Amino acid sequence: MVWLLVLCVLLWFGTVAVVLVGGARAERHRAAAAADLAALAGAREAVHGGERACAAASAAAAANGAVLTECRLTGLVIDVRTETRGGRGRGAARAGPAAHRVDA
Repeated sequence: MVWLLVLCVLLWFGTVAVVLVGGARAERHRAAAAADLAALAGAREAVHGGERACAAASAAAAANGAVLTECRLTGLVIDVRTETRGGRGRGAARAGPAAHRVDA
C-alpha cells in the first residue's frame, strides 16, 4: 500500500513538472512570435522614422499578448525585444531590407 502511495506522489510531481515546463516553453514561444511580428510591423514603418516604427512595433506586440521592452531603429533596420505580460517569456527580433546589413 505504501508503494502505491509513493508511486502516486511521484506521478503527480512528474505531471506538475511537465505542465510547468510546457507553460514556460509556450510563454517563450509566444514572446518570440510577438517579437517577430513586431519587428516586421516596425520595419514596414521604418521609412517614416523611429517614433512611428516603434509605435507600430508596440501595437503589434500588444496584439500578440506581449509588451515591447526595447525598440531601436538603425537606418531601415529595426531591433525589438518583447516580454509576455506575465514576464515569463522574452523574445528578440530584427527586421529590415534584405540588402541592408547592420553589424551587431
